[in-house]
Parts: sequence; structure tokens; C-alpha cells
Amino acid sequence: MEKSMWFSGALAFAAIVGVSFSSAPASAAVYDWTLSGDDGLSGSGTITLSSTMTGGGYLVTAMTGSIDSDDFTTKSVLGTFESAAVNNIIYYPTLQGGFVVDDFGLGIQLSDTYQIEIGAANGNPGNYNVSCCGGGNPVYNYELADFNLGPVDATPEASTWAMMIAALPVLGFLGARGARRASALAAAG
Repeated sequence: MEKSMWFSGALAFAAIVGVSFSSAPASAAVYDWTLSGDDGLSGSGTITLSSTMTGGGYLVTAMTGSIDSDDFTTKSVLGTFESAAVNNIIYYPTLQGGFVVDDFGLGIQLSDTYQIEIGAANGNPGNYNVSCCGGGNPVYNYELADFNLGPVDATPEASTWAMMIAALPVLGFLGARGARRASALAAAG
């Protein structure tokens, strides 16, 4: 009987954990990013990646920060954009051929309608070709730029915290029930 109570408690715990993880992704991955290149190209901020893999990488869901160069004044990062040339997939922490961004690259929307495209520089793992700006703005190209991601912020989303906290009373109940059974069995035996 004691084994069946332990088994029932384990099943209840497994059910709670299963529901917690199946109803929503645990968290999105947030990284610090930096960009540097020739002609004073520099930038930094944060980038949020989806928690679900897409095409071997993770889709960028948000991006903040700022970018500037000798060619243009500091522009705020407003987010990303997609086009036939960019797909906004990041291969991190598992790099694809030494790259975090592939040939289809990352499209970054800046203030003043400026747009930056970052794509892999073939034959130079870890280096990227960057172009800016187009759409009525001058076009600038930066070769062999560095685009790096920093450590992940693995903080669970609020919904995950709520589910974990809601499970605590159930676990406490199961533990107290098991302790009462054990003490009753010890007294009887």
C-alpha cells in the first residue's frame, strides 16, 4: 500500500509538471548583442529569440539597442524586418558553420527609416557583411563585421512562475499525506 501511495504521488507530480511545460513555452531566450566593423560601425543591445526552433535556428522576436557609424549618427533599434533577403533566424548557441546569422541574415529596423542587413561573409566564419540603409537613405557597406551574442537570460516567464507556485500546495499536501501514512504505519507496527 505504501508503494501505491508513493506511485500515486509521483504520478500527480508528473501530471503537474507535464501540464506546466505543455501549455506554454518555459521562456524565450534573451541575449546581449554587439556589432562592430570598419568605418566606426558599432552597436549593442538585447535580442530575444523564440523558444521554438525554426529551420535549425531560432526566430528573432524582439530587438532593442542602438547602432551608429562614421557614416550616420546613432539610430535606435526599433525591431526587425523581413524581406526576401533576410529571415531573422539566429543559430545560437549552436553555431552553423561558425556563424550566428546565415546568408539570409538579420534585418534590423532603425529609427529614421534606416535599415541594416547582416549576413554571413562566406569563407570567413564569424564575420559578417553589413549593409545600411536604402529606402531613400544613402547605402553604406561594411565588410567583415563582428556580430556577437552574450550570455542567455534564462528567467522564466510570469505564466511559468505562476504554474510552479500553484503546484507547491499540491506537493505539500502529498508530502504531508505521505508523512501521516508513514507515522500511522510506524505506530501500528
